[in-house]
Amino acid sequence: MINLMKNIAQKTLLRSIRFILLGPLTIAILAACHLLSLIKPVKLLHLTESRIGEFGARTDLFLRQLKSGKGDKPTGFWLAIAGDFVCNEQLLKMFRRHLPIIHSKYASYLLNHKRIKKSKFFLRLPMPESAEEYDHFKIGPIISFTRAEEDQGEHLLRELGIPEGGWFVCFYARDSAYLAGRHPNKSFQSSEWRNSSIENTKDAMQYVTSLGGYAVRMGAAVSKPLDNAGDPRIIDYATKHRSDFGDIFLMAKCKFCVAGSSGLLVVSNIFGVPVVKTNMTPYYHGAWGAKDLFMFKLHWSSEKQRVLTLEEILGTGVAGFHWGHHFEEAGIELIENSSDDMLNATIEMNQRVDGLFQLEEGDNEAQQHFRSLLRPWHNIYNSPTQMSTSYMRAHPEILSYESVA
Repeated sequence: MINLMKNIAQKTLLRSIRFILLGPLTIAILAACHLLSLIKPVKLLHLTESRIGEFGARTDLFLRQLKSGKGDKPTGFWLAIAGDFVCNEQLLKMFRRHLPIIHSKYASYLLNHKRIKKSKFFLRLPMPESAEEYDHFKIGPIISFTRAEEDQGEHLLRELGIPEGGWFVCFYARDSAYLAGRHPNKSFQSSEWRNSSIENTKDAMQYVTSLGGYAVRMGAAVSKPLDNAGDPRIIDYATKHRSDFGDIFLMAKCKFCVAGSSGLLVVSNIFGVPVVKTNMTPYYHGAWGAKDLFMFKLHWSSEKQRVLTLEEILGTGVAGFHWGHHFEEAGIELIENSSDDMLNATIEMNQRVDGLFQLEEGDNEAQQHFRSLLRPWHNIYNSPTQMSTSYMRAHPEILSYESVA
């Protein structure tokens, strides 16, 4: 009991000291920024480093803006701050080769002080959203692996059983394990609608291995191991081999990846690797390359007793639903992409990468109709990514030109 009281007293004292010091320190930092700004503009960059999707997308876009001669190119002095927990140390290491980054929880405390956040020097790096920002991705990858890292990656591939010259596809299905492990006392029920089953990718994995490739199941933390059905070319990397380095290397070097509504797919986007984005909703499907494909979850309406068309989803507030209770209150059940959806989209992407995919009559018209439904307030308005053609063929009901009565 005495030790407990001592610990509480020590923590209270440390908080008090920190509170007392923060004020003068932030004033000193702002004064220094004002002096430096007499020479060049100054920015203190907020990285959003705890989630790999935002950390990767925001930081990579900033680096592209620095390199590109187009759009709003940042100028002046800048310093990026990363807090105590960084989602991926390898990605941080690679960004540090291009940008000065202080990795310190104390510096993060200072950066997040309201006095600094309200100043003209604070900048939270933006996500790619405008057409001009997407243009920056035409210049190719900004970050790269060193020779030593390439050797380390080749060693990892041999460890996974992938031979020199072998090709592989990464598969990922979001589940609740990662956030539950990071925040065991917090409920994430409201975002569980973004989850999906890795089991639905098995047919797609077997398609890859039937062609001589390897299927690699990704994930920083997963709920359960993957049964490879006796196929040694299906590799449960997430359960048996996972590392910060491996997450980045594999997503950067795969032929393409098939990934659910999660930030991990951003890593492939950063390196220009094609992505099949699965189990999306309009709110969570955003930017990235023209080589990417996406598929939405079907929206089953209990009121209408049928699947909603995209015209109905995009023409109402459903397109902006962010939390699980939004769908529940609207009487909408989200139906994840089926095994057939996953298989057909994987076949399509593989054929597209190999230059073998053939469009059929009506495919272009369906894609154009989907684009015609988008408005500037939709997250996906400026995205160059296409809806999977095989998905549109399999679900013509969602692209009905008129709402079903």
